[in-house]
Amino acid sequence: KITRVHLGFLEQNKNFFKILQSLSGEYKREMEKELTERVIKKNANYLELVQHLIEEAIKKKQIKPLDARKLAVILVGIVHSLTINWISQGEKYPLFEDHSLAWEIFWNGARLN
Repeated sequence: KITRVHLGFLEQNKNFFKILQSLSGEYKREMEKELTERVIKKNANYLELVQHLIEEAIKKKQIKPLDARKLAVILVGIVHSLTINWISQGEKYPLFEDHSLAWEIFWNGARLN
């Protein structure tokens, strides 16, 4: 499932996530322009990938025909929120353990009955 892969990636690359979450305010001004653009592009590419997967699920009538871009933002937001919690709790467990919770919440809201 995409949530397990995403959470696994963020667990392995927590500094990437910290940079991603720090793209506003003072930290953004300190970052070099090139790095900022690359991080934004990678995040946009990832969001497009998630959007594409959701569009495929909509075509297969697995989930409701809602705005795929917004659903992608919601799913990524759930995963990022779980990652923030994991970091703030001292990384006491493997982050990917939360994949079923993230997927359950998303799936129950978006699933086509």
